[in-house]
Amino acid sequence: RIVMKMTVNLISSVFDCWAHNMQELQSERVEQERKLGVMKRILLRMTSKVMAGALQRWQDETEERVDLRAKSAKIMIRMSNKSLVAVWDAWREHAVGKMQMSQRLKKLLHRWLNKSSAVAFATWSEHSKEQMR
Repeated sequence: RIVMKMTVNLISSVFDCWAHNMQELQSERVEQERKLGVMKRILLRMTSKVMAGALQRWQDETEERVDLRAKSAKIMIRMSNKSLVAVWDAWREHAVGKMQMSQRLKKLLHRWLNKSSAVAFATWSEHSKEQMR
């Protein structure tokens, strides 16, 4: 009986020790799984940040390219407009010069005609006076 009681006590204490060890192992396992989950979330967050950063850089570069194309197009339009404006200004100056020359020639022609008419009238007038005498 004493041996039996000792054996039962020994088996009971061994079982209690095993149960305690199993509980510790289970809590350690739960803690390790929790740490693993935290690490997974951290890695996911880090990779998400890397991916988000890469996506943001790509988006920024794309917007920059679009802006650069728009600015380049404006510059090209301005350059072609400058050429067009220069040609227009040259033509306008030429046309104004032609008009001014035409007006000067008209004035000169009128003066010449007036002088010729005046000379002709004066000559006729003198001839008339001489014939009347």
